[in-house]
Amino acid sequence: MFETKTIVCTRCEQTGTAKTRTKGNFLIELILWLCFFVPGIIYSIWRISSREKVCRNCGSTEIVPADSPAGKKILARAHIGATAPIEPAKNAATQVAELFKLKEQGAITEDEFKAHKAKLLS
Repeated sequence: MFETKTIVCTRCEQTGTAKTRTKGNFLIELILWLCFFVPGIIYSIWRISSREKVCRNCGSTEIVPADSPAGKKILARAHIGATAPIEPAKNAATQVAELFKLKEQGAITEDEFKAHKAKLLS
C-alpha cells in the first residue's frame, strides 16, 4: 500500500529511504493546546504543514529519487569512484563500453565520459 522510495542525498551521496522531520517542538504544542486553544490549533497546523523528507544520514533536505536522472548520475559517479582501479578480469574496451552505456542512460555527462575514457586508455 505504502511504497518506500529509494532516495539519494546530493550532499553526502547516501542511498536509502528518507525520514520525515517535523519542525517545531511537541512540548510547546502541548502547552499551547492546554493553555491557549486557538494558538494550539494554529501551531499544530503549521507543524503538520512543515513536515519534510530528509536524508537519514546527514539530515539534508537536498534529496532526489534514485531513479531520477540526477539520482542516476550520483549513483554512477559513486560507482565509478569506488571502482577506479582497473579490474584485471575486464579489459579497457569493456570498461569503455560500460561507460558509454552510462553516458547514453544520462547517468554521466559527456565530459565525465571523456575523462574516465582517457584515464582507462592511458
